[in-house]
Amino acid sequence: MDISNLVDYERLHRLELLHPVTEKPLGITMDVRSIGSAAVERVLLDHTNKQISRFAKNKLPTAEQGKRAEIERTAACIAAWNWGDQKFNGGQPELTMKAAVEVMSVSWIERQVRAAAEAEQNFTMTSPQDSAG
Repeated sequence: MDISNLVDYERLHRLELLHPVTEKPLGITMDVRSIGSAAVERVLLDHTNKQISRFAKNKLPTAEQGKRAEIERTAACIAAWNWGDQKFNGGQPELTMKAAVEVMSVSWIERQVRAAAEAEQNFTMTSPQDSAG
């Protein structure tokens, strides 16, 4: 077996958002990229470059900047979403980085998306036959 391609970081995983208390489906789905995908890595590299620039000027990043960077990284994991009959701040947002950051600013949503993006089993083939080389 060739283990070099066990995880497909560019594969999308369909996440069904769950109510934070009852854990029942809310009717909202998100197609989630792996935290290791190229799009998400680009966001991480951009933030790292900004931090290096700050360090070079003897400026330390603030806690708020660190939190914002984490939210933006999670937001970059969203490739698509479908709000079904649900709303966010009175409407159904179009997927943009700005809107994704706003949605990911809600802690319980961000935690579910991050967990899905970090779970490597979500980005592997479903059976050994599918991944056999």
